[in-house]
Amino acid sequence: MGMAMSALLPTIGHAQWSHEYSIETRATGTSNAALAPNDQARADLALELRPRVRVTRRSANLNLVAEGALDLVDYTRKSQPSRALPSGTATAQASLVERLLFLDASLDVRQVEVNPFGIRAGALATSNERTQTSRRLSPYFKSDLSSSTTLLGRLDDSVTKYGGDTAEDHHAQSALLRIERQPRPLGLTGELSTQTIRYGTGANSELMIDGARGSLDRSLGGDGVASLVAGTERTRMLFATHTDAVYGARLNWSPTPRTQVAADVEHRFFGVGGEISLQHRMPFMSFTLHAQRQPLETPSSLGVAPAGSTYRSYIDAALAGSNPDPTLRAIQVDHLLNTLGLQGSLPVASAVLADYAQLQTGLDASVVFLGSRNMLTLSAFTQTLRWLVRADDPLGASPSAAGDNRQISGLIGWNHRLTPQSSFDLSLRRSSVVGLAVREGERTTETGLRLSWVYNLSPRSVLTVGGQRLAVRTTVPASWPYDNDSGFVGLRHLF
Repeated sequence: MGMAMSALLPTIGHAQWSHEYSIETRATGTSNAALAPNDQARADLALELRPRVRVTRRSANLNLVAEGALDLVDYTRKSQPSRALPSGTATAQASLVERLLFLDASLDVRQVEVNPFGIRAGALATSNERTQTSRRLSPYFKSDLSSSTTLLGRLDDSVTKYGGDTAEDHHAQSALLRIERQPRPLGLTGELSTQTIRYGTGANSELMIDGARGSLDRSLGGDGVASLVAGTERTRMLFATHTDAVYGARLNWSPTPRTQVAADVEHRFFGVGGEISLQHRMPFMSFTLHAQRQPLETPSSLGVAPAGSTYRSYIDAALAGSNPDPTLRAIQVDHLLNTLGLQGSLPVASAVLADYAQLQTGLDASVVFLGSRNMLTLSAFTQTLRWLVRADDPLGASPSAAGDNRQISGLIGWNHRLTPQSSFDLSLRRSSVVGLAVREGERTTETGLRLSWVYNLSPRSVLTVGGQRLAVRTTVPASWPYDNDSGFVGLRHLF
């Protein structure tokens, strides 16, 4: 690996732009290509071609990371129609006027489930898939009024669209104005905010929240800030408007350069809500813990935070101490991902939203241990989506809330380097979707075991051979249990 890195670094290290192109071919023999009931299973051979491009740019005024792929699949026995499915992500942070005006933007295109109880997106069968496109634009200004006082104004506009069904499109808009006096050791913060979320096109699908908050901030030395928060918020949903007091506490603390703790807990109209996160990294390990209870905004709020749901982010964090340059570290991360044959993501929730406001309660934790020859991954989450109601609502949630559910998932992964050119990868996944409200008693459970052998034909070509066992059990009407055994051989080449 060291020789490959030394060959790449001199040519890319001083460039503003970094490009990576790859193409992957794969042949998968499956006992149940359509994931049909076992007595209707049809074996088939699927041939896949996946071109991919990744572009990064890092400079004083623009940081850009973009990745796109097209998944082309043909079934030799025609058990399913051929498909061409796009996927991609792009994030950008731009400085439009130095030290004053900025822009954050993101685009996410992926295949998601139509029904959270059905076949998961990413399987060979695509009967439960549709294309989801989410984009977010966030212009903001930040100005230092004095050496200790900062003014911030921010607009956020997020739109999510589903292919073939505009009735379930989501739109979230928010605005924030904040003035902050740095704690030395005491400080003050005042903010005004407004938010509007439209869940589909139904008559009861809009949630509006206007808020005013102030906080007393106390410096924790040079390592963080603790705050007491109080204010008021006005909410409008289900054609009713209410005004409620808000109070709580915030904490941003870095006890060490490798550890970050953030907490924002408030008593709001739906009860206690907020978000707590812990991140810790070491040269051989990266760990995250995240808990939240708040109104659901967009599909990007589901499950593990998008930026933290890939192996790339965890390996990048573990290597940050030994390789502080982000551009050079990205090359090192890419090299590890390619040579170890790691799957692209950790477990995330099914990105299916209801056409009404929901309260999201979630907890997720992941840890990746990175050794010289072994890599161990442990990851789990639980997420509950329920009809959003006020804490003092005597009627509670509607019994017809068909989109309420609880999702639980876990992963154990082990990657072992057998020789400098080959490695062994094993992963066990288990997930469960449980219906709530009108779907009480409905459950779908999926268990998957994947084993593969990875051989590096060259620094840029990787051969993967393996197999997978998938078992799904369900109590959902009009759904069925099924099993699928598959074997695959794939070749990936970086240009």
